[in-house]
Amino acid sequence: MESVKNLDIERFMGKWYVISSIPNFAEKGCVNAYDIYTLNDDGSIDIQYYADKNGKPFRISQTGFIKDNINKSSWKIKFTSPWIPLYSAPYEVIILDHINYQY
Repeated sequence: MESVKNLDIERFMGKWYVISSIPNFAEKGCVNAYDIYTLNDDGSIDIQYYADKNGKPFRISQTGFIKDNINKSSWKIKFTSPWIPLYSAPYEVIILDHINYQY
């Protein structure tokens, strides 16, 4: 699938519920998940992932790096906690309500 065009990165920041995803190894078994995105001064994105896993609160800290500076909807994600060296994951925004940024 192609990522969305012309993502307004500042408008995209905030809390987003995970409706559908291909879970990585750390997210397997998670329910009620959401992310909080915060744009950093250097253009990277602080990502805090929250969920319930095995009946307990679960959190992953990540940093996103925009790969496509035109559309801003393709990112590379690195885990910061738990820290996993040399691992990065792709992140693609493939569906977006361009008017209200509600989904």
